[in-house]
Amino acid sequence: MWTADGWSRIVAADRALVATAREAILQRTPEAAGLCSLAGLLKVSPYRLSRVFSQEMGVSLTRYRNRVRVGQAMDRLTQGERGLADLAADLGFADQAHLTRTVREHLGHTPTVLRRLLSARGAAEPARPLSRQCVRGGPLAFGQAHGSVLRR
Repeated sequence: MWTADGWSRIVAADRALVATAREAILQRTPEAAGLCSLAGLLKVSPYRLSRVFSQEMGVSLTRYRNRVRVGQAMDRLTQGERGLADLAADLGFADQAHLTRTVREHLGHTPTVLRRLLSARGAAEPARPLSRQCVRGGPLAFGQAHGSVLRR
């Protein structure tokens, strides 16, 4: 029979597992590029990592990882990054088309359109890193953080 103390230990272990997975993704650890390799790094099964991550975060591991990569892409576009193919390769996308599809899925616009919107914003507002703040607040935080860019 499970005790309350037993459940709290499981919940604490799950939270620690998710926190470690999130940190690996944010730090761009090479093993964080895929579910199986990340699970191997964390010494858990891919099934457990996927299940616990989704339960704790409210989004799948893949969706979270893509959200982080889109935030990193936005940071670099804000800083003036020009080459989308190199950006895609550096952030672990299969190719430029994969980057474009993923950015459009998350933000509703392609990287080229977003770059134009960001340059139109110009020097009126100082650039600020978006990738970390976008992934802290939950599933909707990413779109909310970039909303001001998209509405202008």
